[in-house]
Amino acid sequence: KSIEYILRALSSLHTPEEKLAALCKKYADLHEEHRVLQSSFKQQQRKMTVVQREKDQLQAEHTKAVIAKSKLESLCRELQKQNKAVKEESLLRGKEEEERRKEISNKFQTTIEDIQAQMTDNHEKNTKLREENHDLAS
Repeated sequence: KSIEYILRALSSLHTPEEKLAALCKKYADLHEEHRVLQSSFKQQQRKMTVVQREKDQLQAEHTKAVIAKSKLESLCRELQKQNKAVKEESLLRGKEEEERRKEISNKFQTTIEDIQAQMTDNHEKNTKLREENHDLAS
């Protein structure tokens, strides 16, 4: 198509010099356009290289962040398990201590009651002995 376009444009010209001049002008225009496009292409390639490096760096940072997040989540789950175990152990120890306290309190109360019974018994015996002593003395 572009060759047909050029041939039609050249057919309107009359002398070979005009045609050659038109071709030279078209060639110069195309050459300048090619040079500008090449420069723009190289500039865009440099930009693309920079962007690709930034992308790679960001992907590496993202990967590190994902790995760190995964490790933190794992550590968090482990910490939660340990906290739960400590809480359960603490509750169990609290119950055991409460049971021991109740047991010791019951033993103490029983011992006090036994001592009170012995004291009452001894008081009664002492009272009888005192009365017997008094009766014997009189």
